[in-house]
Amino acid sequence: MNEFKSFNPIVNFIYFLAVTVFSCVFMHPVSLAMSFVFGLVYAGLIGGGRAFKTNVKIILSLAVVTAVINSAFNHGGMTVLFYLPSGNPFTLEAMIYGVHAAVMTGGVICWFYLLGSLFSSDKVIYLFSRISPDFALIFSMTLRFIPKISEYFGEAKKADSVFKKGKGLAARIKYTSEIFSAVVTRTLENSIDTADSMNARGYGRGRRTSFALYGFYKRDALALIYIMLLSAYIIYGGVKGALYVNFYPEFKLGVFTVYGLSVFAAYFMLLIFPLAVETEGAIKWKFLQSKI
Repeated sequence: MNEFKSFNPIVNFIYFLAVTVFSCVFMHPVSLAMSFVFGLVYAGLIGGGRAFKTNVKIILSLAVVTAVINSAFNHGGMTVLFYLPSGNPFTLEAMIYGVHAAVMTGGVICWFYLLGSLFSSDKVIYLFSRISPDFALIFSMTLRFIPKISEYFGEAKKADSVFKKGKGLAARIKYTSEIFSAVVTRTLENSIDTADSMNARGYGRGRRTSFALYGFYKRDALALIYIMLLSAYIIYGGVKGALYVNFYPEFKLGVFTVYGLSVFAAYFMLLIFPLAVETEGAIKWKFLQSKI
C-alpha cells in the first residue's frame, strides 16, 4: 500500500517539507498532537506492525529523554514544583515545554522515517540533479541509509546471537557497542563503495543528460494545489496568532476562535491527505479484485 508514493516526486517532497517544517515551528499542543499521531499511524501503515512497534519504542525513548533533560536543565518559569538536589528549581513551565519538545521530536522522526521510506534514490536525483548533482548524490545516499542502518542492525544482532552476551550492565554495554561498531563500519564501507562507483561513472562531470519515468499529470497538479493552498492558510493563521502558545515565564495558549479552529481544520486536512490517498487506493483495489 504505497499509493501516495505514486505521485510525482515534487508533490511528495513539498508535502513532507511542509509537514516537517510545521511540526518544528508550530508548538501548539493541538498541532503537535495531530502531527505526531498522523505521522505514527502513517508510519505504521507503510512499515507494517513490526516497524510500528520499533518506531514507537524509539520515539517514546527519545521523547522521555528529551522531556527529562529539558525539565532538569531548563529552570525558567514561574511555577516551582520542587527543588533539585543542586538547588535549582524544577518548574511546571519547563516540564510542559519538555513534553511539547518530546512530542515534536517524535513527530519529526515519524515524518523523516516516511520521507526515507517513500523517497527512493531516483526520486532525489530527479528533483535535485539539475540543480546540484553533488547534493543530489549525498541526499539520496542519506535517505537510503536511514532504512539500511536499521536492516544492518538487525542482521548484526542475528549474526552475534550465537555468542554469549554475558550478564550485567557492563556486558550489555559491551555487546551493544560491538553491534553499533559493526553497523557503522558496514555503513561507511558501503558509502565509500557508492561514492567510488559514481565517481568512476563520471557523475557530476560536465554536461549530463537525464531520464526520468515520472510524469506530471492532472492529479499531481490538483494534489500540489491542495497542499499549497492549505499550507498557505496554515502559515497565514500562524502569523495571525491562531497557533499562539507561550511557555515562559507562564504557560499560555491563544484564545480558541472560529478562525483558529478553521486553521486547525486546515492542518488536519493537510496531515490526513496521504492517509486519504492510501484509503482510496485500497478501496479501488478491493473493488477491482471483486470484479475478477
